[in-house]
Amino acid sequence: MNVRKQLADFYRQVKARAPDNYESFAELVGPDLIWVDDEYLKAQPRVAIIGQQLLEGDYTYPEFVKNWEVDDAIEEYIKFDYGVKYYSTPFWQFFHQVRTLQHGPNAGRRMVLWTNLVKFVATDESSILWKPYAEAALQLQQDMLTTELAIVRPDICLFVTGPDYDFVLKRYFGGILFEPLDLPVRQFARLVHPRLPRHSYRTYHPNYLNRDRKSRWNKVLQMLSQELSWPNTVSP
Repeated sequence: MNVRKQLADFYRQVKARAPDNYESFAELVGPDLIWVDDEYLKAQPRVAIIGQQLLEGDYTYPEFVKNWEVDDAIEEYIKFDYGVKYYSTPFWQFFHQVRTLQHGPNAGRRMVLWTNLVKFVATDESSILWKPYAEAALQLQQDMLTTELAIVRPDICLFVTGPDYDFVLKRYFGGILFEPLDLPVRQFARLVHPRLPRHSYRTYHPNYLNRDRKSRWNKVLQMLSQELSWPNTVSP
C-alpha cells in the first residue's frame, strides 16, 4: 500500500478513537501529522530525525477532532516545509547538516524525514510533559510515533530528544536499551529495540549541543560519522 495513504488512514483511526471527553483537552495543540516526500522514499539509506515535541500548531486537539480533516492537518506539515522559515535555528541547522553529511551537499531538503516524539504542545507553547494532564496527553498519542516509524521504515533513526525525554522513549519502546559508545551516555547512546532499526541513536537536542560546538555538536556528529560511515567527517 502507498506509504502516504497508510499514514493518512492511520491518522483517521487516531482521530476516530478520540475519547468522549475530547473537549476537555483544550490546552493541547496538535497532534502533528507527518507526510513523506518522494525524496525520502527514494533515499538510500532512509534517515529519520525525531525531535522532542511540536513547536507550534494550527489547531487544538478538540479542533482536530471536531473540525479538521486529516488531509488538511497533513497539509500544515507540508507547508511548514522542513523549517524553511527557521533555517537559522540550531535544530534545523543540525537537521540539514546531518542530511548533507549523509547524502551529500546536493541532497534535497526533504530527503531526511522529520517527526516528533511528543505530538502535542501546550497552548502556551511549553512542553506538556510537566503539566497536570501529561499522562492523559501521552495516552492520546500512545502508538503514533511507533506506527509512523513502522510505516515509513527508516534505516537510521536519530532521536535528538536528550536524556530528559528518555522516560517517554521507555514508555513507547518497552525494554529499550541505551548502550554507551565513546561519549557519555547522556550525550550520545545507541538505542536497541526490536521496533527500531539497528542504527538508532539518542543525543541531546541541538539547542543544547549548540552551546558548545566543539565538545558537544561536533563530537556528536563525529560519533555519527563513525557509526554511519559518512563520506565526510566533522573536524575535531
